[in-house]
Parts: sequence; C-alpha cells; structure tokens
Amino acid sequence: MQPILDRHCLPCHGYRERRGGVLLGGDLGPEWSHAYFTLLATEQVADGHNGLGNKPPRSLGSSASPLLQKVDGSHHKVAVTPAEWRTLWLWIESGAPFAGSYAALRNEEQQQRAGAAMGEIMRGAFPVINRRCASCHHSTELADGRPKRLPYDPAMREERRPIAGRPTAEHERIVFPNDPIALYSRNVLVNLSRPELSPLLLAPLAPEAGGRGACGPVFASTNAPGYQAILAAVGRGKAIIETEPRYGAEDFRPNRQYLRELQRFAVLPVETPAEAPAPLDVFALDQAYWRKLWPSSGTPP
Repeated sequence: MQPILDRHCLPCHGYRERRGGVLLGGDLGPEWSHAYFTLLATEQVADGHNGLGNKPPRSLGSSASPLLQKVDGSHHKVAVTPAEWRTLWLWIESGAPFAGSYAALRNEEQQQRAGAAMGEIMRGAFPVINRRCASCHHSTELADGRPKRLPYDPAMREERRPIAGRPTAEHERIVFPNDPIALYSRNVLVNLSRPELSPLLLAPLAPEAGGRGACGPVFASTNAPGYQAILAAVGRGKAIIETEPRYGAEDFRPNRQYLRELQRFAVLPVETPAEAPAPLDVFALDQAYWRKLWPSSGTPP
C-alpha cells in the first residue's frame, strides 16, 4: 500500500508538511509504520479490530472506509489508477493487515525491544520536553477538541477514558471521535527509520532550519542543545530496536518458524539456514506456497 500513498499522498501528508496532522510516510515507529498507524487512528480504514460487539451491515470494510473516497478525485483532485484503487480495496477487504506475510510475525522479544527503545528515548527526551514543551503540552486541556499533552503512551489511558466512556488498553486499535492518539501517540511522534524526521523534532524546529515551526518555534536550528539531545535519544532507540531487522526495513529477514514451514512444504530447500540470508522475497515465497495447494491442473480453484 505504501507505494500508492507515496505517489499520491506524501506531497501534503509527508514529514515536513503533515497537513491536518495526518502523516502518511512509510517510515517505522516503535510498532508500525507511521502511515499504517495514522490511517487507523484517523478512522480512514474501518477494519473492525476491537469493535467490542456486533456491527450493523456495511459499517466495516471498504464500504465504510473513507480512504477509498479520498482517492477518487474528490479530495484535492487525488485520483488513483483503477489498479491502485483495486489494490487498496483488496487490502481493506482482507482486514487491512500491517504485515501481509507470516514471515513478519515475531514474538515477545520484539515487543521487549520496542519497549526498551522507547524507554531510552523517554529518558533522553523528557528532560527537554519538560523544560521546553510542558508549558503548552502539560495537561488534558482540549486543543481543537483534543487533549494536547505529550504522553508517549499509545493507550493514553487517562485522556481516552472520558472519550471512550471506559478504560482503554495499549493493544487496542479502536479509535474514537477526537481521539488524541492520532496526534500525540509515540507511534507518530518518533521516527525509528530516520530519527531526524521524527515529528517530535520537526514540529518545534523553525521552518528556515528545515522544520515545521508548528510549536513556537522552540528550536531555532538543529544545533540547539535540546534538539540535539532528543535526536541523540531517538538514535539510541533506533539502535536498540534494530538489533534484529524489522519488517519494512531493507535488511528484514523472515522468522525461523516461517522458514521451517516452507522447508516442510518444499517451497525452500531443506538446507536453507535458520538465519536466512537477506533479502528473501517473502511475497513470492508465499505465492509459491499457495500454488502448491492448487489442483494438479496448475490453476487456482
């Protein structure tokens, strides 16, 4: 999906523009790509995760996803090709997954690395945030209908409780009207692919220095000590989380279980090492696996 967003959406919703607070870049945050998290957090895709009960007809899937309406030419003349539209449609109808292959599945160790990375970033960034940003981002006071505190908490439990009418959990992807996670979650503020493009750094940086100047600006240049402290902290977090190559990164490697099963079904040679050399085209491997389940005529059922 990302190449489609890159072609049609990034001019307005990239890292240095981010119009409407919408970020559709493909760089990685601690859990997902920025575009993936933003599309769900702004309710552009109705995937039904954590819906907490039955839904009426046509309230899930492509018919209820505003994203498809925004690429038909009516949204600032953005019009995708028929093939691109069908690709987006199929993605939404298949549940709008982030990782389109079992090769990307990991385990608790990956979650622990994400937590450790954010812990390192918080230790380095919070002193600067408390000193330079807390005068505006310190409470649950509403700004344009949304809480404006910088929490680094994907659940934002206290802020979201009155909006949701119940406690919320970190794993939930359900969002609510005026949900603060679309702007202030760690999943959009921190860029662990290119730390210098972290919205946390671009928003307070003066436009003449390459930033957005949305806050203040707080930092007149990239040489400001506070800017450098946050940049260094995000860089240390990036090093922690990239101990093992991540899905979406150029040097990504499939998990061992995936390789084992493809060996079992003779899609990969048995001598393929458990630590697979990168790169492997996991989508081509997936297709080869599914073809083995086709009838002997060689055509899909």
